[in-house]
Formats: sequence, C-alpha cells, structure tokens
Amino acid sequence: CQTKMISVHPVPSKGANLRGQAEHLVRFSMALNYMDRVEFVSDAEPTMKSLLASVQLMRQHLGYPTVVTHSRPGDKGRTAQVERVIQTLRRQSSTLVQMASDRCSLQLPGDQAIWPWSFVHAAWTLNRFVNHTTTQMSPFELVYGRRYSGKVACFGEMVLVLHRRGLNTKLGPQWVPGIWLTKTDGDDLHVVATPNGMVRGKAIRRLSDPWRATWL
Repeated sequence: CQTKMISVHPVPSKGANLRGQAEHLVRFSMALNYMDRVEFVSDAEPTMKSLLASVQLMRQHLGYPTVVTHSRPGDKGRTAQVERVIQTLRRQSSTLVQMASDRCSLQLPGDQAIWPWSFVHAAWTLNRFVNHTTTQMSPFELVYGRRYSGKVACFGEMVLVLHRRGLNTKLGPQWVPGIWLTKTDGDDLHVVATPNGMVRGKAIRRLSDPWRATWL
C-alpha cells in the first residue's frame, strides 16, 4: 500500500465474526479509493483464506476486481512489512495504556476494555502524525491531500462530550462525562466511553483534573 495507511478492527478472536472483518476490509479499501484491481496478501492459515475469500467476493459483487494471494508457509517476504507494522502498533498501544495508567496511578490488567481501543487509537495517531521517510508525509496527507488539523485529547483522559440528544432526550444536547478513546476516521467525531455506553460527538470539553482512576 503506497499510502501506508493502517486500519485496526478489534475482534474477540481471529475467527470471530469473519463477515464483519471482511466488511471492514472492503470499506477500508474503498475509503482509500482502491476501485481498480487490488491484491490482498496474507499467510496460508485457514482463517485468513476464509476471510480474504469473503473480501474478494464482496468487492467483486461491487464490480471491483480483486486478487487474493497467500504466502507459502514460512515465507514472510510479502507480509514482512505488515509484521513490522503490527509490532509498531503493539508498542504504540502499550505506550498509550501505560501513559493512562501512570497518570491515574494504577496498573490496568491485560483484559481491561481499554486495550482494544488503544490499538485503534494507535493506528489513528500513526496515520496522522508520523511522516514516513520515503514520502516525507503522513498516510493521512497522502490519502486526503492535506495535513490533519483536528482537535484531540489524551487517550484515557476524562472529558465532557456533547451528546447529540443527551442521555435524557427531552432535554436536548447535553455535556456527558466519559473517557476519551479516539476519533472516527470518516467524520472525525470524538469517541468517548460513558457510563451509559459509547458516545460519538463533534465537540468535547477538557477538564482541569482529567485523570481519575475510578473511571478507568
């Protein structure tokens, strides 16, 4: 991929919800305007074969030519770059969680719900704020032709997000407290975990004391 854009789609296990994973890959390829012939490469594991077969079928139904290639066992030549990106994502994810843990003076367990979101936000930040040596531009800039200039908060900090209808719909929009996790790719909305579920909003307010262990 010339843009080096990364996308993360957390799932409970590798074989869980293959249709959802395939739909995510198809949407991702279309978001990058890959309407011509596209090649998807993976290793030869049965799960990956099933996943990419679904991707190929979905794209072909949309009229977009798609080729699937599976590497031979032990051959990492075609997937070596992906393996390096995965390692980078893991380090970035661990850094984000460790930062939030340190700010709140606690140690988060490995099964804490914030971990999957740390991978999502790791990809989001790498896409927008890391310039690659070959292009001297971020993946976001290569795809959209401009630098990212949106407002962000720190991963794991407590914020107030403007809910579209509020938790009490009769009162209209309200500022709802929650934990800031990331922003969406398409419409650049803030993603905030609140006591009543996930909320997406266009605006947030940052607090003077945003690090609270009881919320994490």
